[in-house]
Amino acid sequence: MNTWLVAQPFSQSLHSVLVERLSDASVTRVDIVTAWAKRSGLTLIDKPLKAFAQRGGTTTTIVGISAGGATQQGLQLVMETSRKSYVFHDPTGRTFHPKYYVLRSISSALVVVGSNNLTLGGMSNNYEVAACFDLDLATDQDRQFLAAIDSLTDRLVSMSSTCLPLTPALLSALMADRRYRIGDEDHPAADSPRDASSDSSPPNSANDPLFRAPAGATYGPGSVGIRPPRPLGGPFVPGPPPSVVRPERRWYKKLSAADAQHPSGRQTNPTGHLTLVQAAHPIQQATWFRQDLFGGQRWHRLAGNREETEIAFEVLVGQRRLVNQVLLVRYTPSFESGQGNRTTVIHWGDALGSIMHAQNYAGHYVTIERVSRGEFKLTIAPMPTGEFIG
Repeated sequence: MNTWLVAQPFSQSLHSVLVERLSDASVTRVDIVTAWAKRSGLTLIDKPLKAFAQRGGTTTTIVGISAGGATQQGLQLVMETSRKSYVFHDPTGRTFHPKYYVLRSISSALVVVGSNNLTLGGMSNNYEVAACFDLDLATDQDRQFLAAIDSLTDRLVSMSSTCLPLTPALLSALMADRRYRIGDEDHPAADSPRDASSDSSPPNSANDPLFRAPAGATYGPGSVGIRPPRPLGGPFVPGPPPSVVRPERRWYKKLSAADAQHPSGRQTNPTGHLTLVQAAHPIQQATWFRQDLFGGQRWHRLAGNREETEIAFEVLVGQRRLVNQVLLVRYTPSFESGQGNRTTVIHWGDALGSIMHAQNYAGHYVTIERVSRGEFKLTIAPMPTGEFIG
């Protein structure tokens, strides 16, 4: 499991993370569970979702309508972009407020859990934070984590009186009844929550014409107590956290266009390598990579006082995981020239180079970790994997 954060507006926005992952041809299933959906947010990902559907992908969306957060246009677009879509509403007054996104392939999955609704603010403009979990489904722990998420989604859908299939008929019924407070993005004045206090039935009425409370529910405004939720069930059983191996060394930098193999100049050819520089870390960049990070490796002396070595990395780029990826590291001390210039580069190689050419990762972070004397990891993600370790 590889974990990282999307912290808007300080990092890549969530919609760009989703668009990037939807472009991966190996993704076959998408599950979206969100408190609110608006056209303003869905239009940021609707074309990738529709292209995903055209190549055979399946999208399931569960959306809430509490507190006036949903709009007619958003619900309409949910229907257009999802093979299965549902509206979740608990008439006892308990707000439907989860936000999580699951994109999976046969061997891996991305799970995003955070504060981001499927709205313009949630996808791009607001201050939001989401934890991203890149799962390797070859490992028991990651499979169990995904099974717990799936168990929750299945339970929500199974609440058939509270979670209704979203159809044109249901949308018309929601719009016709003021208690549901569905907004209208084409008429901004109507997009604010409707005041239901003057309606003949309050919004949490037991006489709700469409939705019914979950069986056995005793919670809600004015209730004596709140019924504790039942365990989710499923194969995931919480236990002590797995042992964590702290890296011996960790360095990271934000990828430039040249590092990402997408130079801005039309006449500029890709370099084929990553430059290793100080990147604001407390190191002597002329020697730290050769002597500290990669110290102890078998270096070969070349002409002109140059040296090179081949190092096997575990490489993580989005959902892609390359095991035992051998990369060439070259050290040229004469490049420093007394001006603090870079002396060390890593050549991307054929497999990783192809990934870099196919997708522009400029602005992402590359993190290199030495987890033991002979084991290294290279990760490309929207955020570093952790703090610098010198």
